Amino acid sequence: MTIAVQINSTSSNNNFFGDFNYLHFSLVARRYKNFKIIFISDQPFDPCIFIEPNIELVTLSPQIRNGILAKIWYTVKLQKILKKNKIEFFFSNSYFCNLKQLSKQIILINDDSFLKKKSMEKYILASSFIITPNEYIQVKLSERFPALINKLLFIPPFINENVKPINYSQKQEVKNIFSDGVDYFLLYANNTTTANIIMALKAFSIFKKWQLSNMKLLIVTGEKQNKKLSKEIENYKFRSDVKFFPENNVDVLCSAAYASIFFPDGLKIDNKMLNVMKMNIPILLPEHDYYQSFYKESALYFLNNESSLSQKMMLIYKDESTRSSLINSAQLITSAHNPNTAVEKIIDTIINPKV
Repeated sequence: MTIAVQINSTSSNNNFFGDFNYLHFSLVARRYKNFKIIFISDQPFDPCIFIEPNIELVTLSPQIRNGILAKIWYTVKLQKILKKNKIEFFFSNSYFCNLKQLSKQIILINDDSFLKKKSMEKYILASSFIITPNEYIQVKLSERFPALINKLLFIPPFINENVKPINYSQKQEVKNIFSDGVDYFLLYANNTTTANIIMALKAFSIFKKWQLSNMKLLIVTGEKQNKKLSKEIENYKFRSDVKFFPENNVDVLCSAAYASIFFPDGLKIDNKMLNVMKMNIPILLPEHDYYQSFYKESALYFLNNESSLSQKMMLIYKDESTRSSLINSAQLITSAHNPNTAVEKIIDTIINPKV
């Protein structure tokens, strides 16, 4: 059996957060040696990428930079690959697929954009199966497309088995390097707006005012945003307690944070959050049914204002039982995300399709 899988070309065994398709199908290839799997990307592959012997890499132009190029890639270029290699299943890494249906098409829907984009409907209806990592999305899809109920597969994001909590001395070493030896909140803001970051800074001000704490706020953003924000907050009252860091520091910063605050780029279940939870670091998220249906009692949820966020920051700082409860709930969720179970569900879909 030959399977084609679209992946992000930067995925590799050194990628801390990973890529859904790369990680799952690397396991499939490892366990099912009789399968031939073709990893397809629109960009050159990372030279460090690890692949099993039964995996082939194919770079397929053009690079998908917009909707027009995506249509060419999926409709023309991908179709040739599917036909040439007699592909039986194609796993997309988005909602796009090949509408000619030369092979069974499995798409991945991670957010609720299909509620707003009518253009997505033809791909959803043409797909053989739809993988969703969130029960909220499953409900919304079945409400919008009742006929698809048997095509929906719930497969949670892959949690890297190598991610583990670090011990006290290791945490202290991280804090000595990055936060002058004191505890800190980590704000992951690489894909969020400046307005959200400013709101978080205001929340931190309220926290500092009422708690009289030496806690710091470490912010992970893009390099350009780092420079811009550093200048904009020169007169910020607690400027000495705020530090900016680039994305490549995020894994080590997450491991020693007192708590991590996330402003996800749209409604998405993100490996970053799951891996942070696995390291026994509590997370704070915007309040929304999407997140609450997945993370349940393992996160604190704040409204989109500085007052609500500061209250959650103070709660997790003052109440150790709340923090411990969040960590315990997170352990239950992350332990249930067994990659082997996910792989078996994928294999069952391939070998014993119900549709």
